[in-house]
Amino acid sequence: MFIDHITLVGGHQIPIHHHAREILHALACPRIDVRRVFVLGQRLFGDGGSVALEAMIDAVEHRLGCDRAAELERIWKPVIEGEDLAA
Repeated sequence: MFIDHITLVGGHQIPIHHHAREILHALACPRIDVRRVFVLGQRLFGDGGSVALEAMIDAVEHRLGCDRAAELERIWKPVIEGEDLAA
């Protein structure tokens, strides 16, 4: 089962299915487009904060494995810390 939305503490739900498909597609490629994944993370973070990113990392780990989930965490760490990706 894959998540279609995330429910925040206040009960507000944010849809993430579209984000999820884009992120999974980007991570499933033989060579990850880091900039694209970073920007997708920024959008997702804007919609649902770190809860949304954590849910997506969990989903990626379930679908693509621990290595891709760890790579996603590495790419998104600057998003959570409020930094921009160094080019």
